Amino acid sequence: MNTSTIIGMVNNAALLLTLGLLYDMVGYKPQGRKPSIQQAGIGVILGAIGIAVMLTPWQFTPGVVFDTRSVLLSVSGLFFGVIPTLAATLMTGALRLYNGGAGVWTGVGVIITSGAIGVAWRHFRVRKSADISIRELYFMGLVVHIAMLLWMFTLPWSIALSVLSNISLPVMVIYPVGTALLGKLMVNLGARKLMEEELKFSTQQLKANNQQLIAGEQELKKEKEFSDKIVKTSSAVIVGLNKDHLIRIFNKGAEKITGRTMAEVIDKDWFEIFFPPERLEEMNKVWKDAWGISSHYYINSILSKTGEEKIISWQTTGIYEDKDDRKHLLISIGEDITERKKAEDELKKHRDHLEELVKERTEEIEEKTTKLEKSQNSLTLLLEDVNESRAELDRSNKNLEAANRELEAFSYSVSHDLRTPLRTIDGFSQILLEDYSDVLDKKAIHYLNRVRVGTQNMGRLIDNLLNLSRIGRQEMIKKDLRIENIAEKVYRSLKQERKDRKIKFSVNKCPPVLADPDLLQIVLINLISNALKFTRNKKIAEIEIGAQTQDNQAVFYVKDNGVGFDMKYVDKLFSPFQRLHHESEFEGTGIGLAIAQRIIARHGGKIRVDSAPDKGTIFYLTLKET
Repeated sequence: MNTSTIIGMVNNAALLLTLGLLYDMVGYKPQGRKPSIQQAGIGVILGAIGIAVMLTPWQFTPGVVFDTRSVLLSVSGLFFGVIPTLAATLMTGALRLYNGGAGVWTGVGVIITSGAIGVAWRHFRVRKSADISIRELYFMGLVVHIAMLLWMFTLPWSIALSVLSNISLPVMVIYPVGTALLGKLMVNLGARKLMEEELKFSTQQLKANNQQLIAGEQELKKEKEFSDKIVKTSSAVIVGLNKDHLIRIFNKGAEKITGRTMAEVIDKDWFEIFFPPERLEEMNKVWKDAWGISSHYYINSILSKTGEEKIISWQTTGIYEDKDDRKHLLISIGEDITERKKAEDELKKHRDHLEELVKERTEEIEEKTTKLEKSQNSLTLLLEDVNESRAELDRSNKNLEAANRELEAFSYSVSHDLRTPLRTIDGFSQILLEDYSDVLDKKAIHYLNRVRVGTQNMGRLIDNLLNLSRIGRQEMIKKDLRIENIAEKVYRSLKQERKDRKIKFSVNKCPPVLADPDLLQIVLINLISNALKFTRNKKIAEIEIGAQTQDNQAVFYVKDNGVGFDMKYVDKLFSPFQRLHHESEFEGTGIGLAIAQRIIARHGGKIRVDSAPDKGTIFYLTLKET
């Protein structure tokens, strides 16, 4: 490598330092985070410096040139950050692409790598940029230019070997030094700027402090006048004593509590005036403790002029002289708590008494708790007995249901088996009466008629028994029904019962119900046929069907003006084979109402009756509305 080459590289580095100094003169401010637009402007200036550097290169071969752009970009990344460095990188990279040549991409790679190393160095280092040493700057220069030399291997091999053999030594000697010098210059310039701004700020702060000091002195004077006024007029007890416990301050509050004026006590011993002789030793000890600390809280009692004891809560603090920081006065601010202490003592007596009551009550509760636990144990045993009884009752209910089912099946079987012989008896009796009536005497004919009436009654009784047993087994198919429609249909079907009679039959509008239509029809047949039967002696029979509201529930009724009955026999009314009237007056088997009650019960409802002799009867039905 010849001497002109080295001189060119030195001149290039010197130009870079000069341009760096020139940039500092136009407005480098190291502290503070700048807006993005301002950072971009700094990047443009850095890019202009880079272009100026690139315009004075040292050309190794055509297309392969060297300058100090690597120094500029690495220092830019370290001191200015991402945005300025990115702008400078784009500008210098664009110029290198424009210049072209064999080393164009190598040059672009060196530009990008130099800026990236500077930015990374800024990001990963711990200390501020103002603390960067020249040794660290030199080390960064070595890293940047080792990377630059590594980029030389992207050139054709013959050119790369020639370049590395000629420039490696001067690059590694001059460029890291240039990096260190330029970086140190930036550090020093930044430190100088920082010091100038801090000095300016300190000067302004000093002026402001002087103004505040003057204002503070004036305010302090006002506050002293104000505090003196407060001390004199305050209702609190305020006393100031010197080291020899002579009274220097004695305000209106102190005068009111003690009954003594300031003229009486000023410059006199506090302890001798307000404490009995036997307490002087105690108070001297308290005084020593209070004088030795800056703030002290305590409670003691003093004597008023009349000899009355006053209990005072004191908060003391010291006032110091300005010269040698010696305590000048001990200021005590007190509050008369005599009444409060009396109330506290009284409250303590009540609290102690209450604690005794609570203790007694607790023992009583514990005793009752023990008794309660014993009662709970007894109750547990009782519940176990109840559960066993309930289980036994469930078993009995199941056995009863099974017995009822067997009884219903038996009734159905017996009733069915009895119908055939009864029909036979009735049939042959009818034949005898029709075919042999001319040979039979009146007594025989009377007996045959009685046989037929008995067999027919027995047949009806069997039919009712079959219906009663069938109700327990028949599956219910519930539908939305209108009772008034079924009632009118049933009434029309009972032609024989209403033949040649005057009957006032009325059906009022009723709410719809959810029920089995066939079973509900059986209920209405029994109730309406009963109403027709027991009103046959009336000139005009009245039968009414409707609904009314009782206890917020719809209740259906079947009402007549018949013979009625005495309510003392109501318990027999719904029992099978129980009759309240003689058969000679009103025929029947005594099964119909039992059937009606069972049907209503299967629907989850209730049936009841209200009646009186010769006053008629009302049957009430409760069914679920839709």
